[in-house]
Amino acid sequence: MGKTQTGNLKKALLTALLAALCLLFTVQAKAAVTVGVPVVSGKASGSMITLSWNKVPNARGYSILMYQSQTRTYRYLSTVWTTGNGKFTYKRPFNGTYYFKVRAIRDYRGKRYYGSSSKAVAVKTAISPSPSLTYGKWETAGGTRCIRIHWKKNSLADGYVVFRSTKRDTGYKVVATFYGNKTFAYRDKGVRRNTTYYYRVKTFRKNSGKSNYVFSSLGNPRMVLADTKANPTPTPTPTPKPVPTTMPSPGGSRRALVVGDSRVDIMKDYFGNSSFVTWYGKSGEGLRWLQNTAASYIANTLDGNTDLFIWLGTNDTYNIQNYVTYYKSMIPRWKSLGAKVYLVAVGPENLPAFGEEDTTAEIVAYNAKLKACAQETGASYIDLYTYLVNNKYTTVDGSHYDRETCIKIYNYLMTFFGR
Repeated sequence: MGKTQTGNLKKALLTALLAALCLLFTVQAKAAVTVGVPVVSGKASGSMITLSWNKVPNARGYSILMYQSQTRTYRYLSTVWTTGNGKFTYKRPFNGTYYFKVRAIRDYRGKRYYGSSSKAVAVKTAISPSPSLTYGKWETAGGTRCIRIHWKKNSLADGYVVFRSTKRDTGYKVVATFYGNKTFAYRDKGVRRNTTYYYRVKTFRKNSGKSNYVFSSLGNPRMVLADTKANPTPTPTPTPKPVPTTMPSPGGSRRALVVGDSRVDIMKDYFGNSSFVTWYGKSGEGLRWLQNTAASYIANTLDGNTDLFIWLGTNDTYNIQNYVTYYKSMIPRWKSLGAKVYLVAVGPENLPAFGEEDTTAEIVAYNAKLKACAQETGASYIDLYTYLVNNKYTTVDGSHYDRETCIKIYNYLMTFFGR
């Protein structure tokens, strides 16, 4: 091998060596400034959000990014300087869902380097205001005496927790938990007679991770008396009482079928069925019962000579839109069977023990939509609510009417019968 070839070989080897050294230096330099990606979790307590993440080797601190819906991008929010595990708290409004990312920071030889952002973590804050109970009654269900309560649905909720106490402001304990957003009522069969109970409800929302829930505060208390005399649920009597002479037959050969809840049950209890009116009621029921049970009874009773009065909604005023949808589909069928159809407004309640007249706004809203439905479907709307407000009414428990009020109701309903 000549000197020229030997020289070229040495140059090639030297070049290769220098390239290898440069590559090694580059790899080492990159390794020195490489920053890992933290794994982030999030939770909330009320409206306070807490983010937590693991320590990233060589990290000097962490940059917090939050999603901005206006720009649809993650923007810088804050920096946490720590070389260990990280934590960041941030107060946001209630009823929200917020998205965050975290990236590690590394300082090396006078320069600052940022790692890749973590996976986004979503955190829900608590629901506010807390849910209100819209209904509480002592009644019979499946042959068992119990207290039934309802509360308002919140579309943001992932579940509800029911609390009970024998004192208004202290001593509340969990009696039921409902996961999901399809249950808004509870029957409490573990109560004692002649005892006053208070109920309150919390909502909760589920954040990622095991048992990671954020709860609302307790809703306002609702008092219910587990005492037949103090809060009665009417039951039919074996032998109906005769119709008073102040309640004459509307005349003619047509009959009336009145379908409803416990208020209709009371009418039957006081006056009984007759040759011209049938009371068909079920305590504590509403739209579901109408669809699943009463509908078949109605279809079998309408004979071309029977008119239909429907007096429902007391127990589920929140369900008005579903009532309207159902009525729009059924009223034409009932009319095709020869019936005139009357939709009766929900009457007023008066429960001063709870600090205000119970569910007045909900009753008024329900009745307004019921009236519009009657007008649209060709049914007749009976404004029992306004009639009772203007003509005085008395309740025995805040919701059910006394005998004299029921006589007024009977006479008022019969003024429509046969029109």
